[in-house]
Amino acid sequence: MSDDDPGGAFAPGERLVPLAGYLRRLAVGYGLVALVVVPERVVLWAARDADERIGAPLLVLQLVLLPALAGLVALLGARGRDRKRAGIYAGLPDVTDEHPDDLQVVGDEDGLRRAARRATVPVLVLWVVLGLVLPFMASSILALALYAAVVARGEADTAARDGRELLTRPRWFVWLPVAWREVAPAP
Repeated sequence: MSDDDPGGAFAPGERLVPLAGYLRRLAVGYGLVALVVVPERVVLWAARDADERIGAPLLVLQLVLLPALAGLVALLGARGRDRKRAGIYAGLPDVTDEHPDDLQVVGDEDGLRRAARRATVPVLVLWVVLGLVLPFMASSILALALYAAVVARGEADTAARDGRELLTRPRWFVWLPVAWREVAPAP
């Protein structure tokens, strides 16, 4: 296959999803996970002896500081990606006109929702189980939800501006763009 043919870059039957839409749904799913994990953290904190647990202000700081840092990192990363956007498009295959037979681009709402649900359920189980042992799981799921929401917003704005959207493989944690396609300009 030639270097211009994206067929060689993807495994047979591979599904790609728009990065912005997928991350938006993951952020909602992770937010729902946070609705379970954060109260779990607070209940576990309250159940400990007063001498063994951290202070209430420190608990609140723990639940706020990591998500705030994740939001800042996401904003700075979006600005960096904007400066490198032409290079990102040049380095990834364009799947706008022809999709190889072994490649499926999921662009409908139901397909995105299903992909995000399949990614969110293992996160719920993992974060609840680890949340019983590790004190930072509540703040980490809040950080993950905020990071996904900020990146989704930036990618949606960029797609509306450029008329191109980045595509990614559905994953529950690492969302690297692997291709792009042209989209209709926003009205």
